[in-house]
Amino acid sequence: MNKIVENNTACYHCGDACSSGSTILFNEKPFCCSGCKTVYQILNKSDLCDYYSFNAEAGVKVNENRDATKFAFLDNPTIAATFITFANQQQTAVKFYLPQIHCSSCLWLLENLHKLNPSIFFSSVNFPAKEVTVHFDQFKLSVRELAELLASIGYEPHITLDSDNHTVNDQKMLSRKALVKIGIAGFCFANIMMLSFPEYLGLETLARDGLSPVMFRAINLVLSIPVLLYCGAEFFVNSWYGFKQKMLNIDAPIALALIVTFARSVYEIVSGTGAGYLDSMTGIIFFMLLGRAFQTKTFANLKFNRDFKAYFPIAVCKLNEAGEEIFLPVNEISVDDKIRIRNNEVIPFDGILINGKAEIDYSFVTGENEPNTVKISEIVYAGGKQTNGAIELLVIKPFSQSNFTRLWNNEAFKKEEKNGYTFTGIISNYFAVVVLIIAAAAFIYWMNINPKNAWNAMTAVLIVACPCALLLTTTFTQGFLLNIFSNKGMYLKNANILQTIPFINHIVFDKTGTLTYPNISTVQYEGSPLNAADEMVFAAMFAQSLHPLSKSIAHSMQANQLVLEHIKEVAGSGIEAWENETHYKAGSAAFVGSSAPNKTGSEVWISINDKVYGKYEVANLLREHVDVMINSLPYAVSI
Repeated sequence: MNKIVENNTACYHCGDACSSGSTILFNEKPFCCSGCKTVYQILNKSDLCDYYSFNAEAGVKVNENRDATKFAFLDNPTIAATFITFANQQQTAVKFYLPQIHCSSCLWLLENLHKLNPSIFFSSVNFPAKEVTVHFDQFKLSVRELAELLASIGYEPHITLDSDNHTVNDQKMLSRKALVKIGIAGFCFANIMMLSFPEYLGLETLARDGLSPVMFRAINLVLSIPVLLYCGAEFFVNSWYGFKQKMLNIDAPIALALIVTFARSVYEIVSGTGAGYLDSMTGIIFFMLLGRAFQTKTFANLKFNRDFKAYFPIAVCKLNEAGEEIFLPVNEISVDDKIRIRNNEVIPFDGILINGKAEIDYSFVTGENEPNTVKISEIVYAGGKQTNGAIELLVIKPFSQSNFTRLWNNEAFKKEEKNGYTFTGIISNYFAVVVLIIAAAAFIYWMNINPKNAWNAMTAVLIVACPCALLLTTTFTQGFLLNIFSNKGMYLKNANILQTIPFINHIVFDKTGTLTYPNISTVQYEGSPLNAADEMVFAAMFAQSLHPLSKSIAHSMQANQLVLEHIKEVAGSGIEAWENETHYKAGSAAFVGSSAPNKTGSEVWISINDKVYGKYEVANLLREHVDVMINSLPYAVSI
């Protein structure tokens, strides 16, 4: 049995607060919604309630209104094959990315999927990558059914176009290449250090039985060559790019220090005057690569800077000549194809509306989430989200040529704003020049005093002044702080922003959907009272208007069946109607004849027979505790 109670307890499954009057009790346990209760029932039926014993309130909230056909595209063998990692006559293995994985309870449940469905043989979880690999009987369970099973227990697979291309594999290849470089540099660095112990302890004079210091130095030289030419290549490449742009970046003094260190080491080994500094050179490269890999890994785990394709559906429902649905990848949809877009789906194509009631939310493109009504035969643009049932479109531009795609790929959006506050940016502009000046001054000074020490002085300056410590500190600190921020729910566009935070003097909040609730408005009427008949006419006027403010007002007024035959909408001004020989107007202050200054975008004035009655004020509803958050900012900044 389950019943509704009125209290504010925490949901037994997901831990969210149960709003007053909506708490569902089942088996004497509170749930915030029927979705969480359903997951509990599924786990309880399969004797998997130990899931809750690892972490209290470990569950993930489930979308109660999930579309039953959301994963229908996985019935397409071509699409399903992109997630299959292994298949034979006995079993198939599928890998899904599950962003909901966050604790040991998730790990335990996902590795016990076989208890939920006997067609599953076993499953394994890659916790850091938030990926699950499931081995199952493909003759009894399909890829679509597996995805639906995961979604039913709160672990809906994150499937986007990025899953259907080589982006992820390319990232892994780059990561593997970086690991190989780190491995080679670490191996050579450790062995050079080990072979140099006799030099460190001054034992080279005790060498006997052919164990000459020359042999150890030669081995060190051989080990250092791949570190310099392969592992350290990126420092030279970056320096070269800087020279081509007529600037000295922070990699330039590092590259110079590596060249000088290697050259001096070769000279000392060949001339027999010393062992050189090959241990220092390989150590610099090893720790620099390690620091950069740490920062790169931190950014890769965040995954908030996604490609635009990640926001579009991986497949689209195409309608054939018989009106039957066929799910195809978006790249296989052509011009003049008819497609069906379901409720809350993002539209990947520019198309003409041919059927259905289109209420398009373009907040993904414009930042404003007020739905735009589109009439039959009008154009619907890519990037919008349908919010009122299913619609049918005739594609007029393929996915790669849509206006939204061209906008996203515009170079103007890829440029980073330059600023003078980045610490490494400031250092890189002058560091190399200063080092060269000091090295030249040391060389000239010692040439006049003791020419034998001139080269030693110059190379010592270049080696000691290597900014490796500076960059190591920067990369490790940035990676560590980014990880801390992400755990607290704070995401930065890039690591360099960390160094600009102390200089922030303006904070800009996006109002709609950030400071305010996206789909909730408050409507307040100020003016002379309206009788029931007049209020009914205005309600009908607002209901028939396409303007976002009219829709908000109509939503707040009592619905009625009145349909106005004589109604006219004046773009940018307002609407007017005639009913029972009475002239009604609603719109801007100037449109209805009011002398009051109009607050653009927040007021709708009304008049009857040219007599101004009052106005409706429409305001977005602020999220709870926004005022407390803004007032508690301890910084001298403008909001």
